[in-house]
Amino acid sequence: MPMQLGPSAALAMTLAHIGATLASAVVLAKGEEALWLLADWLRPLVRLAAPVSAAVAPFPSLTAANSPLRPQPRRNLRADSRRGPPAPTPTNV
Repeated sequence: MPMQLGPSAALAMTLAHIGATLASAVVLAKGEEALWLLADWLRPLVRLAAPVSAAVAPFPSLTAANSPLRPQPRRNLRADSRRGPPAPTPTNV
């Protein structure tokens, strides 16, 4: 059985829901801006490492003779077997 609220409690609940809706709208509208302001405020506290460029040795060219990749043999080396579903048989009607 639902509980019956008095008129003052119902009005208070309605006003609380309206206030929560308005607060949610403000947070959604201004939340991203607030996060960027917080990031700008915290940025001086974090020192990021400077990018480092490293010399890279040239990679030797590969030919078929010195390639580390070898063709793989076929996986199914056995002959086909007779396993599988039975062949359909004609039915005599």
